[in-house]
Amino acid sequence: MSRLTRITLILAALASLFVLASSSLSEGGKPSNYLFLEFSRANHSWLVSINGSIYGNSFRCKGILSPNPYFRETRAVSQDLIVLPLYYVVDNVCPRLTYLIATLSPGTSDRILIGIEVPENYTVLSSMDRRGYGANGSYILPLQGLVSDYIYDGVVIASKNKYGVESLGGVFVVEPLGKAIGSDIINALICAKEYMSEVFGPSNRSPVVLVLVPPSEHPLVLTGTGYSLGGVVYIKPGNDRSAAVHIVSHEVVHSWIGKGQLRGDPSLTEGAAELLSLLALRQCNATLYKLSLSYEEAAKTLNPYYVWLKLHASLRAASLLACNKDIYTEALKLLYDEGAKDASILDLLEGMRGIADEMNCTKALEKEMGRILLYSDQYSLSSLIGQTQAKHIVALGRQGESTTTTTIRTTTSVSYEEKSLARTSRAKNVKKQKHSCTSLLNNSYAGIGIRREYNDSGKRATSVDWGIVLGVAVVVALVLFYYKYANNRK
Repeated sequence: MSRLTRITLILAALASLFVLASSSLSEGGKPSNYLFLEFSRANHSWLVSINGSIYGNSFRCKGILSPNPYFRETRAVSQDLIVLPLYYVVDNVCPRLTYLIATLSPGTSDRILIGIEVPENYTVLSSMDRRGYGANGSYILPLQGLVSDYIYDGVVIASKNKYGVESLGGVFVVEPLGKAIGSDIINALICAKEYMSEVFGPSNRSPVVLVLVPPSEHPLVLTGTGYSLGGVVYIKPGNDRSAAVHIVSHEVVHSWIGKGQLRGDPSLTEGAAELLSLLALRQCNATLYKLSLSYEEAAKTLNPYYVWLKLHASLRAASLLACNKDIYTEALKLLYDEGAKDASILDLLEGMRGIADEMNCTKALEKEMGRILLYSDQYSLSSLIGQTQAKHIVALGRQGESTTTTTIRTTTSVSYEEKSLARTSRAKNVKKQKHSCTSLLNNSYAGIGIRREYNDSGKRATSVDWGIVLGVAVVVALVLFYYKYANNRK
């Protein structure tokens, strides 16, 4: 065998090894970026050890994890149950790592291995579960996804001696052993999740874990309250069944609007969450809808959420009366699709106006909005929301007046399964009408990159690894060269 032949074969072998290494890494090998968190009991406290490396920056930290009473989402720490944002755990123990993550601008193909280790008699769940990234505290996901979403989302560590975990409707339900806190809460969460998925599509932070906490747990958290970390929803119900149903459905909506792809000020996010949660329950379960509605009516005194709800419900009712179509939800969906991060109710109104212009119902919309908003204090919620899917839209009767049932326009129920072919062109037209609302032009939401890498079911989508392509090309070229050289030698 000649020297040239031996060199050719060695180069071909090296190229093959390169291809195998690249393929192994792309199909689940350990990424060069990794983050390991180890939780251990230390008397009545929790000791957390963190080590890892991101883009060559190594870190190793250790510290006591304590609750922070000044923020609602950082109070849920006890020896039997931890429900916290991953960001708070990292920042509490390793602040320099928090700074590093906050300053990252990862590429769409970069991945990170995350490991969460807990004592043997504890269960670990997180917002990264059920998304095709892994389970049981071991995950491989796009680094971009960690930076934009999951570092701010929840991690749950529950004692197996006190809490059980059950899978219901695509959600892990964590609740005390032998104490079924409430099927109403679980059903309301599933209703709201299905509705939001149907209307707005998938969310990187859709709820995958529901934690139901008894009054004796987490004394810093008020009983009868709850909150969303995105993929993890925390509920500490009291005796008011209606409050628990409303709170959980409201918090589920925030996984799309507020903590999901569409973000903005409370005039938009809280008002939309109030209304959409009611609409979800109305479509799914009449009993749960009545419970949630009764809670809203009872809690309306000096309640800003009720004011926002009344405003959004009025806008939606006006759009149905004026345009014979729910352009409120359609405008909200356009904002969601754009990934607006600084949106307000002004952006929503601008979107509604753009759609109304296309439908030639702007004048009618102006009239109905003015009429309904002017007297919104006198309309009941049920009369406003009841317009949304009625077979016949009737004139709204103000409280204290006789309500007429004269049909002013015939319409059909709004179907959210129908995908309008003109949706894309409408989005472009709405963008052309933007003036000072620059927040609607912000399409830099990092979650878009995740869906390019992973499809809606959480499985890896088809993509091109140019390292593998190059390696294969080198191998083929060297083999062809070898055979050509060997033939010439003959």
